[in-house]
Parts: sequence; structure tokens; C-alpha cells
Amino acid sequence: MYPRFGRKKGISYPDVFLINATKDIVMFMYDDRGCEVIAKNKEIIRDLYKKYKEWIPDYERESIDNLFK
Repeated sequence: MYPRFGRKKGISYPDVFLINATKDIVMFMYDDRGCEVIAKNKEIIRDLYKKYKEWIPDYERESIDNLFK
């Protein structure tokens, strides 16, 4: 993963990744609307899913809900 520093449609932005090596979680801040949370095992982030599932965009909700069934 290499950060991009540049312009896309006139907006400068860097790729921002927050890494918690202790919990094996990576958070990718994709823009001002949110982030993706990535883990080796879905059980690691199940509590985040339960707490913040109402924040999941409608277009992603079904696929993400199916991951945690």
C-alpha cells in the first residue's frame, strides 16, 4: 500500500490508513464521508459492526450484513 498524494478532480488528498497492529485492524479513511475497517477475521470487528451498523451506507448494507450473519 503506497499513499497517493495528488489531485483527483481538482481536490488534493492523501490516502490515510490507520493501523492497529495489536488488534490486527486496518482503517482506510477514503474521504470525508467515512472509512473502511479491515481485519483478518470478521470476529475481530464484530463489536464495531454491532455498534455502528446504522452508519453503513444503504448500497453496502446487504453485503456487509450477510458477512456478520
